[in-house]
Amino acid sequence: MGSTLSPGLSDVTKEEILRALERVCQGSPPSPVLNVTPVQPPLVDPSLPGDLLEYPSLMQIADRSFNTQGRSPSTVFFPDGTQQSVKSWRELTASVVEWCGNRYGLPKLPFLNGHISHATTYFMSTQPINPDGSSFSIPRKFEIAGQQVYVLLHNSAVGFCKSLSRFMEAVNADPAGVRVQLSE
Repeated sequence: MGSTLSPGLSDVTKEEILRALERVCQGSPPSPVLNVTPVQPPLVDPSLPGDLLEYPSLMQIADRSFNTQGRSPSTVFFPDGTQQSVKSWRELTASVVEWCGNRYGLPKLPFLNGHISHATTYFMSTQPINPDGSSFSIPRKFEIAGQQVYVLLHNSAVGFCKSLSRFMEAVNADPAGVRVQLSE
């Protein structure tokens, strides 16, 4: 018996089938249309040095694959080839929020903090007020895409990276593309 494709599937590429299977295996439902053009193509500068892969991504820090204890970020590298010097996890968070928000927009607000121990706090909101009515302990005001938002800047390195990863995923940006050089 020969292998034939069902009518309507003859134009589907192997890559499209693999992407659909990856989404199913990751727990998200496959897209109803396999050949989808992304709203915004990934921003990747082909001239980026390969040694950036030596630096951990936000996701690697968030899932504790990389030890950050006693270390501060010194530079954040973005997928479009830009980079910014930072001196703290708060500065890194502000830098990522501005970079991502100005390119991809904002998620639905208010946006809950991703850190489990802070599940009752917002990471980002239009007011520096948490769901229980308490004020953000360390808020920072941003103007992003013409909207005023407040970001909670009180967290650990892992907590910041978890919240940033969730924020980026919520606006269809890839947190694995943001790399962090740490101080020695």
